[in-house]
Amino acid sequence: MGIPLNLIHFYIAVPILAYICIHGLFFTKDKTNAVTKYFAIACGIYTLAALGYTVPPLLTSDSHILTLTTIAADIFQYISLAVISLLATHLSLSRWPIVHRIANIIVVLLTCIYTYVSVRENFAFPSHLVVRDGITYLDFVASRTYSIWNGIAFSSFLFVGISFLVQIREVMKASQRYRIAAFGTFLVLIGLLMVTVPLFGLDLSSVLVTVSSGLAFTLMVILLLLSHLATKRERTI
Repeated sequence: MGIPLNLIHFYIAVPILAYICIHGLFFTKDKTNAVTKYFAIACGIYTLAALGYTVPPLLTSDSHILTLTTIAADIFQYISLAVISLLATHLSLSRWPIVHRIANIIVVLLTCIYTYVSVRENFAFPSHLVVRDGITYLDFVASRTYSIWNGIAFSSFLFVGISFLVQIREVMKASQRYRIAAFGTFLVLIGLLMVTVPLFGLDLSSVLVTVSSGLAFTLMVILLLLSHLATKRERTI
């Protein structure tokens, strides 16, 4: 039936997130940097989520299988978002150990709620492939309840993204500024998109969400390329 058009951003995401994960865990010089570690792990887990969304529609059109794989991908997505939320609590609450632990417990409990909502809503609105004007789409759950909880799950992106962007002025090297800007801008844009979806009653499976997510990934890639070029210039000086 072809590649589902509304999943294009996930196909774009797989190599980008896999690269960030591998680079962050194995090739970053400062392996003790907690922010790099959290972000790399989150990207690695989200790569599994993106594969869960994108690979099954290429292999089958069975609605039951697609519903189960969407749920599995959702679970990986929420685990990844939990890691970002734990990064947010690390950045903001490390000075208060008890509050920090309580916040982490809340993150775990919320992740369980997100998973429950995903299972319930996906079985209520099964995933299936549809063809409109010769173009394939994966029609998956887009209920308001699902969108609201999804928006809450992604809200941590805003805090971490803003924290990254605030750091830019404190960094001396251009390569590091571009890299931080890449991650910060991406997190803020995706966070805003996912929080906005339920507020305006948008459809998570719509092409509008796909295009917006794709643009966020593209901008991150451009900034990461600029960071790479800046690194090369810095080495020659």
